[in-house]
Amino acid sequence: MRNRPDPAHATYIYRQLKCKCDNMTEEITIFRMEFCPRCELLADLLRQRGVPFTERMMDDSESIAELISNSIFAATAPIVKIGEEFLTDKDIFAGTYNGDALSPTILERIATAR
Repeated sequence: MRNRPDPAHATYIYRQLKCKCDNMTEEITIFRMEFCPRCELLADLLRQRGVPFTERMMDDSESIAELISNSIFAATAPIVKIGEEFLTDKDIFAGTYNGDALSPTILERIATAR
């Protein structure tokens, strides 16, 4: 019996290849909270790599409406929107909640969004 590829993984790979082939860039938005060290860590990484991004406060009514309309109900910051995909803190940071190491997933997504 042949293994079938995971449709979610196939979609992810397709998006990466499409962005590279079309030479497109995806817009990156960080939804953040004031005085959030993890938000600063992520923003600093993007600045160091020269990746353009916008920042929005998570407690802003427009931000809340956008997150809820996209079924994002996370209460912890940051939340990153790359193109039309949302990544929560569980996707962004590796390890325990107290660990500040960025996950390979977010590093790869940032690299393909440039």
